[in-house]
Amino acid sequence: MTAPFAGYASVYVSNGPQRPLDYGLVSKELGDVVIGSRVQVRVRGRLLPGVVIAVKERSECMRVLGIEALLPSSEALPSDLIELAEWMSRYYATPLPLILSSMLPGSLRRQMKPKEQLFVSAGKTKEALRTLCASLQTKAPSQARLLEAMLKRTGGALLTEILEEAGSSRGSLDALVAQGVFKQELVAIDRSPLKEENYFPAPRRVLNDEQSAALQKVVSTLHSSKFEVHLLFGVTGSGKTEVYLEALEEALKLGKSAIVLVPEIALTTQLLERFQARFPKQIAVLHHRVSEGERRDAWTRIAKGEAHIVIGARSAIFSPCKNLGL
Repeated sequence: MTAPFAGYASVYVSNGPQRPLDYGLVSKELGDVVIGSRVQVRVRGRLLPGVVIAVKERSECMRVLGIEALLPSSEALPSDLIELAEWMSRYYATPLPLILSSMLPGSLRRQMKPKEQLFVSAGKTKEALRTLCASLQTKAPSQARLLEAMLKRTGGALLTEILEEAGSSRGSLDALVAQGVFKQELVAIDRSPLKEENYFPAPRRVLNDEQSAALQKVVSTLHSSKFEVHLLFGVTGSGKTEVYLEALEEALKLGKSAIVLVPEIALTTQLLERFQARFPKQIAVLHHRVSEGERRDAWTRIAKGEAHIVIGARSAIFSPCKNLGL
């Protein structure tokens, strides 16, 4: 065997062999590389992404390469999805790499980068900014306007926003950055289709006796953390959605997440508005009408635990939800 490693990872490589390949882990990678981690490895000279399906102490391979890079944890597949993929592979007699690939959005499989923009923040105290702003009013009015715009903010602003608000040029801002008055850094931008939408908060409706009885059975299952199936009967307009909304609210109170599977034809603007009005900033949408970039950002928000309710069609069942309750 070649140079010893502290451990080994069995990796299914995208567009690679239909069997796992072993790659070595150095000491600092132990603990960071876990089942479900996505890594970059070399296969016949090509750098390819892969998914770790096992971490072990030994490898039977005669020649083992090290992994090239560990991809962000927000792009990893949770261990419960790996377990589900292995069951699906056995039950449907389907190669495991094909299932793992299907679980990941195409944007992640192709390693699409997040959308980034420059974010500008103050590099000095507000008092120092006020003093400098006063001194620049005559000799550098463009820089003074930028300082005035920054003083109105508590944290900072995107580069494009502060330039537009101040009516100043990029050169004026760069001069302030060079002096250490401003700081700038690249930040990821969320491309959620719901991000710029504003909805009036939706009041809770009073449930009738039948709705309350149905909700109580679902809530009982949530509190017991057991798997049970509940089927709600009712014609269109009978109030099933309100039961779902109440159940979702209870799940969130318990620190659980939820997946709402909806047929593509039913994924209307009105439906999304109703959920978003009830649960602002907690919804992620996954369906064929969102762009690859929006799908990537939604996956990342779900994996980070920033979005607790996923609404989508069939493929949304593979969302990397934390502590799934419904």
